[in-house]
Amino acid sequence: IVGEVRTPHNTQVSVTITDCENKGAVYARTKVGTNNVDAKKCGFIGGITGYAANMYEAGDGSKNTNLLRIVDCVSVSKYDDSDIATLLDENLNGVYVGGIVGYNYYGQIENCSTKNEDGDVSFVFGHSFVGGITGYNCGSADGSFEGEKSINTANVIGVKYVGGITGCNADLEEEQEEIEALETIATPKRDVYYDAELLNWQNKGYVFAKDSYAGGISGVNTGWIYNCDSKIDGSKIPTELMQRFS
Repeated sequence: IVGEVRTPHNTQVSVTITDCENKGAVYARTKVGTNNVDAKKCGFIGGITGYAANMYEAGDGSKNTNLLRIVDCVSVSKYDDSDIATLLDENLNGVYVGGIVGYNYYGQIENCSTKNEDGDVSFVFGHSFVGGITGYNCGSADGSFEGEKSINTANVIGVKYVGGITGCNADLEEEQEEIEALETIATPKRDVYYDAELLNWQNKGYVFAKDSYAGGISGVNTGWIYNCDSKIDGSKIPTELMQRFS
């Protein structure tokens, strides 16, 4: 829907994306012609928005996540078996890839889902920091990433930092400006980070990491996770994935 949405650094402006729906594919291209694309050069990919950044800071340095909200949005990316095989045969690509938001920086995500009412299987593909709802969540303690009854039903496939809800729920080692410019791929800070929260989410999609750090809720977490669960129906996993990952 939107490549980037942000609030200004020095002005308190409220921005909301609400009641939007995406039915297009969510993945990064792996080749330009016959040349491979560097995974870290394809970043901030999401079904609703690729990059959501709440840059405003109060005088005391605090953040207000209510200034940037993504509410009641749905994204469903469907593929047939031949599409899945092609993507898996090539190098999985893209950083900060999410079914709803690729990268969430102090924004608030509410009541969004990848639930497909038709019952068909959907997917999110990426390399690093890949999640059913958001690829990387660097949120706020006052309700960031809040979503009562919010559900991910997409199968989430990546190389590392892969999660049913988010690929990573943590602070950053790097400066935000470096991440935004894609000068480097994020390194999750290992210190406990109380500003990152996952509240009231359910994952029903399979999560696969070709390398490391895969979780039903989050690939990596140093923040808060409240009232979340992961329930998988093994009968709905596509044959192509069973052959590749079993």
